Amino acid sequence: MVAQGQNGEITVSKSTLHSNVSSPFVAEALACLEATKLGISMGLNSVTMMGDSKTIINKCKTEARVNRF
Repeated sequence: MVAQGQNGEITVSKSTLHSNVSSPFVAEALACLEATKLGISMGLNSVTMMGDSKTIINKCKTEARVNRF
């Protein structure tokens, strides 16, 4: 992932290797999690995630938490 400042300059980049990722959905969800954790560690008040999976983006935006058993 790459983080950009308000002027578009690259402020940080990060790569994380995961094993046993079962689907593209899980891979995108892990990327969202890592981006969130990176933003928190940088002390940011807001993080905007951009990606190519509309389903993942919508799930990350939902306010309600859904538990599946």
